[in-house]
Amino acid sequence: MDLEPLMTEILRHVEVECKDKLETAHGVEIHPEALFLACVIALRYSNVLLANDNEEGGSDNRKVLLREKAAELVEKACVRLRHDLNTDAEEDALGMDEYLLCRALVELEEINKEMVHGKKFWVPRVQKEYEDLMDKWDRFTRKSKPIMMSRTQSTRRAEELCMLEQLRHGLVSSLQEAEPNNKTEMKPIFGVAQSLSSLISELLLATHENLKENLTVTPRLVAEVAGPLTGVPASWLLRCSEPPLQGLESRLAERLIGQDHVRFLINNALLRQRSGPRPVGSFLFLYGSGMGRTEHAKALAKQIFDNSDLLTEFDMSEYKDSDSGLRLIGVPPGMLTEAVRRRPYSVILFDNVDMAHPAVVDVLIEILSHGRVLVDQGNSVDFTKTLIVLTSNAIDGNFRLWGCDCIWRSQDCPVKDNLYSDQWEQKHRCIYPSL
Repeated sequence: MDLEPLMTEILRHVEVECKDKLETAHGVEIHPEALFLACVIALRYSNVLLANDNEEGGSDNRKVLLREKAAELVEKACVRLRHDLNTDAEEDALGMDEYLLCRALVELEEINKEMVHGKKFWVPRVQKEYEDLMDKWDRFTRKSKPIMMSRTQSTRRAEELCMLEQLRHGLVSSLQEAEPNNKTEMKPIFGVAQSLSSLISELLLATHENLKENLTVTPRLVAEVAGPLTGVPASWLLRCSEPPLQGLESRLAERLIGQDHVRFLINNALLRQRSGPRPVGSFLFLYGSGMGRTEHAKALAKQIFDNSDLLTEFDMSEYKDSDSGLRLIGVPPGMLTEAVRRRPYSVILFDNVDMAHPAVVDVLIEILSHGRVLVDQGNSVDFTKTLIVLTSNAIDGNFRLWGCDCIWRSQDCPVKDNLYSDQWEQKHRCIYPSL
């Protein structure tokens, strides 16, 4: 099946037959790029999205199903947007803020009533807490009041538009079913239907102009809705199934304090052109325990796969035996291969890899080299959507290469300017590739 004409047909159907109806029904505006992304996702992941649908009707039925799935993704995004507007996270926190404010006020009054001098010691602290909460309350009130008014107006406008659209649709249906001889007599009704169409367009325009930013279905929202349905992270769907690597170093810095050189080298390695089917990235962390190796892995899971919980850990000190490889990938299904089958987009962390049996290391080398590993009956498990992190305590503490030729080799290692704290480290910066 030629995909380009099919994509054009699906997009035309969603734009012409679905867009206006969904905007009217939910009181939102749908960005054209959101429509396009929904069609791309429906076509690209059709095998997943249509897994539970009957495709016996052939190619024509498949086209209908794909159009329905694209429209369904857009509709889910509209519903999600309306739900988010009606249940703001700041409003959910309002009850707790109100409780804290009341508690601080009661505590302040009780302390002022106490005759014991020691109690008076807490007055400044509680007074400061109360003033901070009052300031936060005032700022939230000023911010939330226009938002609540806008939401109320938007909800009312959506209901009005829906009623008008139903009325217009009824009039148009009646006109189409009228006898040919009565067409002349029904000209006034034609005028009413046209007036209703104009009024609906004006109301939509006014609503979108007033609340455009808060009421627009964006590509990001479509990707977030489609993520759980396809099993693909939203950030990958936005970038056409490519990991979101731009600005990764600065995004990691928001979670990880210090170790600028680690973030810098991770970012450079992931941005480097990859050739052949391999994992998204593979790293060997040699700095000691307690210095953030697991936290780096969680941060990478969050930034690349949208979820810091998409991290599977294996302690390789438990795989010292010769048959350990079978426990990872063998029959019955191994722990590693099953973990990747369930969560193909994830970070795999192998702790203490130097303690593993050589047979296990051979399995890891196959994964890093080919992006897959053979299991039972010649089947393979795909690792090209995973990020591999290996750790080792083999070299701990300060690793100093006294008398080395670092000053001549330093240009071979990418180093961030003004990164090191003393002249020795600047001179001997090739210790990292030497390791």
